[in-house]
Amino acid sequence: MPYKYNESRRHHFKKPTYRQTNYAEYNQSLRERGRIDIWLSDDIIENWQTEQRT
Repeated sequence: MPYKYNESRRHHFKKPTYRQTNYAEYNQSLRERGRIDIWLSDDIIENWQTEQRT
C-alpha cells in the first residue's frame, strides 16, 4: 500500500547523485571488496589432523 500512495507524485522524487573525489582510495576499496582473509592461530595449525595420502 505505501508505494501506491505516492504513485501520482513519484516523478517528483529525484534520485540522489554522489560525486567521487578520492578515486585512488575508492578503486582500492573496490579491489578489496571481494578479498577474503582467513587467519589461523599457530595453535590450530599445530593441532591440525589430516589423514596421510598415499
